[in-house]
Amino acid sequence: DRAALAKIEPERSELTDPISPRTPAEEILAGIWSEVLGVERIGVNDDFFGLSGHSLLATRVVAQVREAFGVEIPLRRLFERATLGELARDIEALAVPGAAPAAPAIVPVPRDRPIPASFYQEFGYRTPDVSKNSIPFSLRLRGKLDIPALRCTLDALVRRHESLRTFFREENGEVFQEIAPPAERPLPVIDLLALPEERRAGVLYQLAADHADQAFDLERGPLLLFQLVRLSEEDHGLLLNIHHIISDGWSIAVLQRELTVLYGAFATSRPSPLPPLPIQFADFAGWQRELHAGEALASQLAWWTRTLADPPPSPALPRGLPRPAVLGPRTLAAEMVIPGESAAALRTLARSNGCTVSMLLLTAANALLHHHSGEEDLIINTIFSARNRPELAGLVGLLMNTIPVRVDLSGRPTFRTLLHRVRDAVLAGYSRQEVPFPRILAELFPGRPFSRTLLSGINFNFLSFGEAGVGPSPPAIPGGLQATPFAAAEEVAKQDLLFNCRDTGDAIRCQLVGAADLFLPEGMAALAADLEDLLKRAAASLDEPLSHRLAGPG
Repeated sequence: DRAALAKIEPERSELTDPISPRTPAEEILAGIWSEVLGVERIGVNDDFFGLSGHSLLATRVVAQVREAFGVEIPLRRLFERATLGELARDIEALAVPGAAPAAPAIVPVPRDRPIPASFYQEFGYRTPDVSKNSIPFSLRLRGKLDIPALRCTLDALVRRHESLRTFFREENGEVFQEIAPPAERPLPVIDLLALPEERRAGVLYQLAADHADQAFDLERGPLLLFQLVRLSEEDHGLLLNIHHIISDGWSIAVLQRELTVLYGAFATSRPSPLPPLPIQFADFAGWQRELHAGEALASQLAWWTRTLADPPPSPALPRGLPRPAVLGPRTLAAEMVIPGESAAALRTLARSNGCTVSMLLLTAANALLHHHSGEEDLIINTIFSARNRPELAGLVGLLMNTIPVRVDLSGRPTFRTLLHRVRDAVLAGYSRQEVPFPRILAELFPGRPFSRTLLSGINFNFLSFGEAGVGPSPPAIPGGLQATPFAAAEEVAKQDLLFNCRDTGDAIRCQLVGAADLFLPEGMAALAADLEDLLKRAAASLDEPLSHRLAGPG
């Protein structure tokens, strides 16, 4: 629609000068931005964050620059040189003989020797109650289902991803991966046709809950379980449960997409259209261990131990209950939503301060905890996908990391001051993200048992798998089969409080998930309301002291 496009272009030119790329570096970088941002035309003076970029996409740009130019640019540089022309000039200055080499490529490791677990896998292996630390997901399949094609699809997924046939063993204090050879596995089918029709959906949800609650044997496997439930000839439930030690949220998006693509091919007697994977997760784990065996990351690890020395205790959480000796698994949740124009105003606010929406929300989380606890030294663990290399995008595996963000809230700062403190802390941490969180914990607390709340009981998550490079939306399934997720498992308490945030484009949503042993339902709802109030007040004025932003501690 060229007429509509013409109306859009002037709006953009008010902010940017549409000068076309002039040098090879500018042209290559423009191509990277275009792919990452989904914007067809990139000008020399276009601002990365003005085109809806954010820190997760920024890490992809850094990875692709490494791939294209053979140079390593700090993530901070993208925030400081946000226009394409400025960043291209910095890249040109770095891409000269004698420049520091990029990190070594990830290459396949030999399979004829023990393969170490990744640092996060070792951390997960030693965590209490590890047998039930899983990611269940279920799909309702409506339409004519080709069960033999579904069996072939599941076998193909297990054959394609070594992680799905991996289990673990410990030897002399070290944890190793064991990769089983590909083998066909039966697809158990539970038939509910004998039940009255009105009872079948309820039974399906109960079966999904039971399936999600199964314990895993990490030393024998399998660590991927699946089951099919037949409600009628054209209505089925596919139950899957995968242990967290071989998977993460991004992996679930990969699996769902590949399941759709493979089933569509096999149901129409076509071969798999998926290209071979360049590496497997075991190759990443071997690369990670080798990287940390030398001195390459010693300075990064030393920076973390200095930054996190003498960590403060987790803040006393407001509107809650006395802490028991052991937290139970149940959670409570409350959500707040910033819609439409208000969300757009927050995005503009973040960009105008050289920040991302994620940084703005993390600032609000810090302000909320400071207001209710009075603490001026806070650590919030930010969770992110560690797939900062193109070859990791399509892998199934535990490819996540955690960056502890320590923020100083002393001196009655304004929201603007705190936003800049958070921005600096996040950028400093992201520039040292090659150090896995478990290594930081081992250095800070030598000899202490592994615990998810060893450093801080507060987590912050801002992941959007739709923007995470998984690929386009899955194609329609042949034969009119519709696949929709259902029966999301209840969140298991892994920390005191989780800020689970995402920007959906039409709204900014934040779900607060707290351990049920620490919160009353009305307390969780009040916290969510306070967070919303903080963001609205920030949009109205960034320069009001934080102490004036809420009516009073709860």
